[in-house]
Amino acid sequence: MSRRVLVIGLDGATFDIIRPLLGEGRLPNLARLMERGSSGTLMSTIPPITPPAWTSFMTGKNPAKHGVFEFAHHASSGPGGDLKLVSYNSIAVPTLWDILSAKNKKMILINIPLTYPPPAINGIVISGLMTPNDSTHFVHPPELQERIDREGYRVDFHPLTDIGTRKKEEWLRDYFDIEEHRLKTTVELLRNNEWDLSMIVFGVTDRIQHFCWNEVREMLDSSSSLSGPVAEAYELSDRMVGALLDEIDDQTSVVVLSDHGFGAIDKVFFANRWLLDNDFLHLLSPSLSRWKEVYSFAVHPIPVRGLLNRIGMRAIAAHLPDSIAGLKVRLPLIRRKVSPSVVDWKKTVAYFDSFGIYVNRKGRESHGIVESGEDYEAIRDEIISRLYDLRDPETGDKIVDIAVRKEKVYSGPHVETAPDVLFQIRNFSYLLNRSFYFRRLFMPNRTGHHRMEGIFMARGPGVKQGSTVSGAEIIDLAPTILYAMGLGIPDDMDGKVLEPIFEEKHLTEHVKTFEPAARFKRLVQHDIYTPEELEKIKASLSALGYLS
Repeated sequence: MSRRVLVIGLDGATFDIIRPLLGEGRLPNLARLMERGSSGTLMSTIPPITPPAWTSFMTGKNPAKHGVFEFAHHASSGPGGDLKLVSYNSIAVPTLWDILSAKNKKMILINIPLTYPPPAINGIVISGLMTPNDSTHFVHPPELQERIDREGYRVDFHPLTDIGTRKKEEWLRDYFDIEEHRLKTTVELLRNNEWDLSMIVFGVTDRIQHFCWNEVREMLDSSSSLSGPVAEAYELSDRMVGALLDEIDDQTSVVVLSDHGFGAIDKVFFANRWLLDNDFLHLLSPSLSRWKEVYSFAVHPIPVRGLLNRIGMRAIAAHLPDSIAGLKVRLPLIRRKVSPSVVDWKKTVAYFDSFGIYVNRKGRESHGIVESGEDYEAIRDEIISRLYDLRDPETGDKIVDIAVRKEKVYSGPHVETAPDVLFQIRNFSYLLNRSFYFRRLFMPNRTGHHRMEGIFMARGPGVKQGSTVSGAEIIDLAPTILYAMGLGIPDDMDGKVLEPIFEEKHLTEHVKTFEPAARFKRLVQHDIYTPEELEKIKASLSALGYLS
């Protein structure tokens, strides 16, 4: 018997925030859901970031099978090549939406990352993250676009510009308003359309945590009652979950999840500086012939007081009236570039990009110098060995939790796209920076960023009440949702049905079935954004800390 499923995504939600709020009775709807169902930690993908995580949710497969590892595709030309952002057209395998459409199941999908351009599924799509902010074509079927626009629906707005020009409080209220409109649109679509599966992703928890984690980390460390924007975002999310639960009956299964968790960042690690220090990466030596590659020249306005301070005349600067000290003089500045152009690629055997270390291999990188085979493996061995010796200069402690070859993590036809060596420092509390900045190895940082540990909650027919599930991964949700709908599971999925959340009687009466994976080929396209759209999305992602 096929049953309906409602999936609610709370982007970046973590039990580290949810549990203390539950203890104070401030998340009644999530509390009710957990009491009447099963819940537990949901492990994300490596890396634990939006594109691979939500794509693995949609496909039940690891990134080396679906082809999405990051916000952008790794260029064969290496760092500095054309940046090609990912989209729905980057997903090389069938998604849950493709599978359900083929089975004539009706869907409503709202604000799911990487659903732009909106796929022509059997149902309704309003695309999510990676949709250009000013796009007028983010709805399927297209005839719904005018209605969605008329209702004032917004996919998102540009966080960098808005945070920089408006008070934080105003920015926060604006984002809350976006989510309230998203909820209203979702409720109307649920009420007025037939559906077998509906899914909505709310992004407020992730956005607020990126900008406001510092305000909550001290409260967590001191076990104080949580207050401020982060707590408000979770309380809003709880109310929105409650409003959606009011729209369904007890025979509709419910899944609540986050694509990753969240936690504190203590330091930034400049990986390319480490590779330089360890003779894996080399810089061009300054010369007149290479001046444009190595240095940048620009004229910058500098206040008179700042100029005097720079040249050691602080006493004079301190006594100048503000009317004079604030005047700006324009001075030419020559600086060493922070870009791949400063690297001597003819001598470099490895570099950091995206989320790991790439060996500068012949036949893959356009500037490759390392032969495949013994040389390639020897360099990987040496990198891994030295990473395990990496110490924090302040404490003297070794800090790398794990360093492995990519084959230990991924399997599939796109494994070659992944970094050759993956590593993690102090449970992601040291943020890996991909820039070609060589002035220091570590930099203090007191912000927040992603963790592997997301959240999972489920309620519905046959689901155990008040139970805790362990070992759940985000790739398990596609097969689990298909099972809950009474449908066969493609036999090429990496994920498993989360059987421990179901009663034994239900598992006996509803035996899971597998079916051969359908022959499928999506025309993978990387160039779907205009140059203007590309720049706006890049700026937005940079504001959230996703692009160095």
